[in-house]
Amino acid sequence: MLNLELLLTVQAFVSFFLLLFVNLKEMREVLTIEVGQACIQLGKAICEQYCAEQGIDNTGKRKENSGKKDSFKVVFEETVSGEFVPYDIAVDLEPNVTDDVKNGPFAAISHTELLVHGKEDAANNFARGHYTISKLIIDKVNDQLRKLVDNCDNLMGFFIGHSVGGGTDSGLGALTLDRLAVDYRKKPKIDFDIYTSPNLSTCVVELYNALLSTHWLLDHAEVSLLLDNEAIHGICQKKIENCQTRRTKLEQIDFEDLNEFQTNLATFPRLHFMTAGMSTIIPKVDLSTAKRCQKITDTVVLSQRTGL
Repeated sequence: MLNLELLLTVQAFVSFFLLLFVNLKEMREVLTIEVGQACIQLGKAICEQYCAEQGIDNTGKRKENSGKKDSFKVVFEETVSGEFVPYDIAVDLEPNVTDDVKNGPFAAISHTELLVHGKEDAANNFARGHYTISKLIIDKVNDQLRKLVDNCDNLMGFFIGHSVGGGTDSGLGALTLDRLAVDYRKKPKIDFDIYTSPNLSTCVVELYNALLSTHWLLDHAEVSLLLDNEAIHGICQKKIENCQTRRTKLEQIDFEDLNEFQTNLATFPRLHFMTAGMSTIIPKVDLSTAKRCQKITDTVVLSQRTGL
């Protein structure tokens, strides 16, 4: 299971990248693809962050005076009825998780055709998720992606989220990246990868799935951001006294600064795995404390602040 520290951390990553994109003179769309149970669950937090950034409620209505007039076009499509729907597709090999999305708080803006699922899972097996079961739905995924791309005026790139330990997440995630590399070769693909933690592992073959999935990431993603449930939770425990994995407590955490993202960090195409640091992580009661740029810069590169 995912803890809420990881959910809030992904919200911080997404907010950071959107901040870069919405300040462009020309608004270009970014498509989000969530593969497997882990990242579909993360997708709830991502959708919440998208809506909060653009002043959109869970019925798809946008508040007046919600920031830059056209900034919503980066991640939302406006329908003829005036509702705003995210450029977001969720994919899983079994229907349970996508059914939760249909019944969740953002069901009104989650179109059914963009919640793609099969009838059986991959049984925590990369080969089954990549070569066998996924063949039954990958064409449907491609069709929905093509429709989303056709609705874009000028597609900028893709956010792809998946775990590397699960059978569906690793196998189908790798296959999806493979198809994107073929069909949208020139479009950048930023990959959010949740890596297996030995202490939280629920299956003995998760490490093998992670190894096989990472091999596909070498050639089919421009940037891979590595996340680890246990490491992020450990940061909170060390920095905040009595930190609990409860939303009421974690809403008091302030993720303010991430490693600067620049394309020249990937000095070689296959060397694009980024370890992001977080600073400053503080309780809400300490928000009035002055934060100097030099201190933030010094602490963000410490090994204790990395997400792995």
